[in-house]
Amino acid sequence: MELITAFFESYLVLNPEEEKTLQEKLPEELQPEEVQRVMELTTSWHLKGWQQGRQEGRQEGRQEILLRQLRKRLGTISSEVEAKIKTLSVEQLDDLAEKILDITSEDELLKVLDIKH
Repeated sequence: MELITAFFESYLVLNPEEEKTLQEKLPEELQPEEVQRVMELTTSWHLKGWQQGRQEGRQEGRQEILLRQLRKRLGTISSEVEAKIKTLSVEQLDDLAEKILDITSEDELLKVLDIKH
């Protein structure tokens, strides 16, 4: 059962129809306690997906706000800078959000982002 659990958590991504089929077929194939464990996994998949989606949403939101602020402050920004910002973690984005208050040129921004120009 542990191997099945690990497989489901690591590799199996189900759409709603597949999930329904799984829920219908499990009682035919597994013991009741095993069915319960797999159903708990399904719930944990949803929770993990929801949490991951929220994290990605926060990250994308920060990226967009920083890019807007930089465009307002500096005018246009290079695609290189935009690409770099889109690779930053939430923590790095938060750090950059404070630093841009003191940035007055794209050269300064490139230094902060550690982009060789």
